[in-house]
Amino acid sequence: MVLLRGNLSKPRSLLAGKLLWLSFLFLLAGCMTSRPESLGVSNGTLTPCPATPNCVSSQSSPADTEHFISAMPYAIPEELLRQNILEVLNETPRTKIVTASNDCIHVESTSLFLRFTDDFEFYIDSREKLLHFRSASRVGRSDFGTNRKRVEAFKKELLTTLTELNSPVTDNE
Repeated sequence: MVLLRGNLSKPRSLLAGKLLWLSFLFLLAGCMTSRPESLGVSNGTLTPCPATPNCVSSQSSPADTEHFISAMPYAIPEELLRQNILEVLNETPRTKIVTASNDCIHVESTSLFLRFTDDFEFYIDSREKLLHFRSASRVGRSDFGTNRKRVEAFKKELLTTLTELNSPVTDNE
């Protein structure tokens, strides 16, 4: 009986060790990803989403239900909108503002558990009076809906903030 237990505990400890190393590698991969060079706005367009399902963008085709998320129309001065976006972002946990120009904001959002970094971008389209979004994972294929949830949560928080100011902004969903 003692010999049998010894044989069973050895594979379990090996499995536990392998799982520990695998977890460490995922953590390391999440921390070591570099910032993509293709971010930002070019000719009024955010970088398109890749073919993988770990990205959402308001500038994707509405027919592309995997990647499309609606933009937010606004009817307030761009500077006031920008200030409120930055205020909401500053209150968002694990979010770091990387760049903030007059019409484009880029932040890095870090996951709580494995510390993966995602890129979240905003484009204030003053011609169309739309706030565009793009949120994408840097690594992996699937994000289990994290980027979509992030944009939806941000939109809800921004609407709450602007409603408190009695600002005429609507969610067109």
